[in-house]
Order: sequence, then C-alpha cells, then structure tokens
Amino acid sequence: MKILYLVCCCTLLLVCSTIFSAQAQFNTDPFSGRVKWAHSFDKTKDLAKNEVITLTMTAEIDKGLHVFSLQPPKKQANLPTTFEFDAASKGCKLEGKLTEEGKTVKEYDDVFKTDIYYFKDKVVFKQQVKLTDSRILFMGTLKYQVCDEQGMCTSQTHRVEYKLEAQ
Repeated sequence: MKILYLVCCCTLLLVCSTIFSAQAQFNTDPFSGRVKWAHSFDKTKDLAKNEVITLTMTAEIDKGLHVFSLQPPKKQANLPTTFEFDAASKGCKLEGKLTEEGKTVKEYDDVFKTDIYYFKDKVVFKQQVKLTDSRILFMGTLKYQVCDEQGMCTSQTHRVEYKLEAQ
C-alpha cells in the first residue's frame, strides 16, 4: 500500500511540474527587461506645498526595438505611450501634459497606411506634478508598446511610486 501511495505522489508531482514548466514557457515575454527604466523627481528635499516638481522617466531601449511616441497615428495602428495617474495618490496632482524628449522617428506603415512615430535607443518622458499637501504619495503607471524590427509588438507598463514630504 505504501508503494502505491509513493507511486501516486511521484506521478502527481511529475504531472504538476510538467504543467507549470509548460505554462512558464508559453508565458515568456520576448521583450521583458529589454526596455530599462529609470525614474526620478528633479527635487525631493526642501519641498513646499503648492510647488511644482518634474517627474522624469527615462527608457533605455535595446537595439532592434522601438517604443511608440505619445503622438497617436492618424489611423489606428499602434498604441501611443500614456501615463495614468493613480486615484489613490495623495497630496499631489498632475500639472499639464506628459511630454517626450528624444529623436522621434517618423515612418510610413504600409500595413496601416499611416505615419507612425517612435523612439529607438532612448526616450525621456516628463510630467509636472503639483504638491497640494505636506505628505505626498505619488503613484502612476506609464503604459507603452514596444516592437521589434519584424513587427512583433507587446504592451508593457512601468509603475512609478514615491513618498515625499513638503514643508
């Protein structure tokens, strides 16, 4: 009886490990970690209520990949980059619109019959943030689409969270 129990346990363990291994292989994102992000505020000390500070989010993009611009194409083709301010943020609000800096590539897409705009190598996104209280919890998500030269694309996110204190 003990042998039958051991055989059943081993078989169950083997089946479960095979399923988890197969699932991990199918969920592999070929773009994971190929866009490296750094983010910071231009000022984090000696902050004052009602002051406006700048959040900078810099992407280093691996060779052969590109990240789409904030500028949407005239016809639906790609997902432009957006920044979503988290409603759970406290003591701050967005001031103005998200901006981008870098060498924008404009290219005509034959499939969608429209111009598309993207960045290779590096792009910097900036967002002004107004401090409305002395305790600040800033949370948001940058949503972007990354593609390779063969046209394979995936949507990605970059989460930003900061706790700051103002005088």
